[in-house]
Amino acid sequence: MEGSKSLTPQVVVKDLLLRVKDQAYYIGESAKSDPRLVEISAKIQASDDDDPILKDFVSDATSVVCNLLSRMLGETSYSNEGENITFTIKAAANTPDLQNQLVDYITNYMSTSILRNWLNTVKSDEAKRFDEKLIRLETELIQLSARRLKPERT
Repeated sequence: MEGSKSLTPQVVVKDLLLRVKDQAYYIGESAKSDPRLVEISAKIQASDDDDPILKDFVSDATSVVCNLLSRMLGETSYSNEGENITFTIKAAANTPDLQNQLVDYITNYMSTSILRNWLNTVKSDEAKRFDEKLIRLETELIQLSARRLKPERT
């Protein structure tokens, strides 16, 4: 597209999964304080054995982010090389360089989405509290995507 620029934020899958496992660990540990939840707390804590399930959730989160970026920034596609997910965005020419910020926002959104889906699988009442956070992160991503450079007079 003429008058456009390409942005290629890249998310490391291993970092996403580690972030989700860390958060699930702390949620599981806090559940141990209730004697009735000791058994379920171990199920909440995701391990490397759960990677196939978590990677399915990565795929779901990737699709959502791709659609969101397409709607807000421009035509977006992605490639998943297994270790990295690279988004390719054809943004308007007046879009500022958002690459690093996009990586942070995408990582936050995807890890929260994966965690929510994981918790929905093992203990659905814990997952509900992440719905509001996902809405907030989506709004932040939309606001970031709406930024444009001011035209300069020549």
